[in-house]
Amino acid sequence: MNHGKIILTSTGLTQGHTFFAVQHTFSNHQTPSVAIITTAEGPDHGKYSERAKSQFQSLKFCTVDFVDLASEPVADLTNYDVIYVSGGNTYRLLAFARSSNFRTSIVSLLDRGGMYIGVSAGSIILGPSIAVAGEILSDPIEMNLTDFTGLCIIPNTPLPHYTPALEDAARAFELKHNVVIDRIRNSEAIIIDANGKTLLK
Repeated sequence: MNHGKIILTSTGLTQGHTFFAVQHTFSNHQTPSVAIITTAEGPDHGKYSERAKSQFQSLKFCTVDFVDLASEPVADLTNYDVIYVSGGNTYRLLAFARSSNFRTSIVSLLDRGGMYIGVSAGSIILGPSIAVAGEILSDPIEMNLTDFTGLCIIPNTPLPHYTPALEDAARAFELKHNVVIDRIRNSEAIIIDANGKTLLK
């Protein structure tokens, strides 16, 4: 990642600090644009993607598009300032992210200074493995996926929806898979950019 920004969340823009981080970043941008990736929600985008659309419109984004990698695997994402990946089933999301070469779109976005916002599953897929989705968060395996390797864009494994009740499972997972988990409560977000990693509470 060169000049872009990654925001890892459990609940997207619903937390004020995340909303204002996006607002601040694009305050001087005349025509900001966002692609909302709805794939994890299933064939029809749901209420969470619709809520995200309303939030971006309130931030004066000029272009707010829904993109489903399942039905649009060759969608051109090169003209967007933000890629926002909604939550849902992590395994479904990763399967279609692979088949559509979504990783290349993310890397291109970050290289040109754009912003990636992950919500739950959208955060998890950036790490080295998505196994945390099933082993800790009880996300059902879809798409007959057996290879849980993530997109490996960030070194640690995000754990959205973290609560202290999950700590024992998180520690066991770290030992089992030899990874470091970034714990993200529903009220928190992690920003990764040229300045390093910052936890927003």
